Amino acid sequence: MPRGTRNTWWPNLLLAGVAVGMTLLVAEGILRWTWSTEKVTLVHDPLLGFRGRSRAQTIWHREMFGRPRMVTLNEAGFHDHPRASQSPPGTKRLVFLGDSFLEAYQVEIDSSFAQRLARLLPNMEAVNLGVHGYGLGVYALQVRQELAVWHADGVVLCLFLGNDLHDNFAPIASPAVPRFAISQGTLAESHVPARGLRIWLRDEVLARSSLGRWIWLRVIKSSGSAMAIARAAGMVSTPDLARHAAGQHRHMLEVGETLLKDLIDDLQEQSLPLHVLVIPDPFLVHDLAQQHRGIGTVAIDDERYQTEAMVEHVLKRKGVTSTWLRDRFVQANLDGSGVYRHGFGHFTDAAHPLVAKWLAEPVSRLLGPSPVTTPPEIDMRLQGR
Repeated sequence: MPRGTRNTWWPNLLLAGVAVGMTLLVAEGILRWTWSTEKVTLVHDPLLGFRGRSRAQTIWHREMFGRPRMVTLNEAGFHDHPRASQSPPGTKRLVFLGDSFLEAYQVEIDSSFAQRLARLLPNMEAVNLGVHGYGLGVYALQVRQELAVWHADGVVLCLFLGNDLHDNFAPIASPAVPRFAISQGTLAESHVPARGLRIWLRDEVLARSSLGRWIWLRVIKSSGSAMAIARAAGMVSTPDLARHAAGQHRHMLEVGETLLKDLIDDLQEQSLPLHVLVIPDPFLVHDLAQQHRGIGTVAIDDERYQTEAMVEHVLKRKGVTSTWLRDRFVQANLDGSGVYRHGFGHFTDAAHPLVAKWLAEPVSRLLGPSPVTTPPEIDMRLQGR
């Protein structure tokens, strides 16, 4: 190789690097000014895998029918009002555990079913600890290691049967979250990875970059193989539901049963009463409504029925009260007033006050005798149901 060629390759490489860097910076600037999308509101947590970013703000577009709204998280990273460690004097504190259905980015904080319930029960405060992507394994960890700081008088577990058993089930869960499996008859936990360079890049660089978000939403999420790579690298909080069909359901139910029992036992040790709101799988609600219409059937041995049966068995055996929404939601589907956005998404605006109403009586009994107030608009919606 001629000497001149050997001496000029590195300036060319440097020039190419500068050109690429400038191009990325220009693309980042253009997207920040011209493209509006949700910011990442999660950040690494050494126990739970992810938690909400303290005081995060973002414009929320998904499921909003072209009417986006501003989402603001409190100091603790929850979609809730600022909360002190203890409730005000003379007030009972109810702590809600759940995922995105409880988190409820789609509505204002005071429009969520948790806060509506607080207004139905005098002298009651609702603390919303819901975070999207959380599952039964995380709820169990929250109860065991984090609940005490909130000085709760009672707990409502919002258990979504669509994926709460999947989220922390080791064979399909993301390695970025705590994962559980049954090994030699014992519940085994795989802990969350420590916060290293890769997690720092994910949370502090890619999550804050408009270009990174554009690539994520427009390229990676549209490719199954790219999502698999991202999940394996700990860039995704959600499980690989496509792998669920590979004969894992019985094992998942065994893990879920153990986690649910442990959660209940831990609350009993803390002398905290528990009520469980069982949120049904929207696809099962849809299929059952279609069956009522004479379109298709749901087999009696459907795995979704098996999941419901396991949860019901544990709750009855442990003496835990519960509110089941499936039959009510099927009837709402048949009436044409569905409760899921787009038929399969999160709760509609109209669903939140209904869920609060259905929770009011059992939660009132849970916390002790107190009158329940029912707003006039709720009474009107419930007429004929």
